[in-house]
Amino acid sequence: MDSFRDHAAESLKVSKKDVKTMQEKMDKKCSKCMCVKPPRAHHCSICKRCVLGMDHHCPWMNNCIGLKNHKAFILFNMYVALSGGYAAIRGAIEIGLCFSPDYVCNTYVSMLWKVFGFIGIGTCGLFTMFTVVMFFDQVGMKMDDTSTIDQLKKTGADSKDADSKSK
Repeated sequence: MDSFRDHAAESLKVSKKDVKTMQEKMDKKCSKCMCVKPPRAHHCSICKRCVLGMDHHCPWMNNCIGLKNHKAFILFNMYVALSGGYAAIRGAIEIGLCFSPDYVCNTYVSMLWKVFGFIGIGTCGLFTMFTVVMFFDQVGMKMDDTSTIDQLKKTGADSKDADSKSK
């Protein structure tokens, strides 16, 4: 094994200590699925596999959001927010026109349909706000090169430090 480290260190122009550190990181195995666990990989209890750069398990996409599909998740959030915003604005315009005395409304003919329209617009607006917040949160994490799991670990570590200092 030492000859491998020596050869790798000479060919890559890195120290033997760095090669040993890299090898130790690659020797880590997941305790649940027993596969090689690279740095920043986490095991998903829903998918039952390790995901590289895992951010979270998304029920909308029915998949783990990780290194390889994070861009697709960000774009998904953006498109859902844009289409939800368009639907809410378009619905508000239509229902607003239905209350105008000069406009003949064929969509919301009775007051019950207008109430359903307001409920739909409100739901669409709330959903749009949620996806906009998710979009900007994910873009910020991508710019900081962090994940939801990393942030939760940092928050947990900060609270543990505060607890140990107060005792």
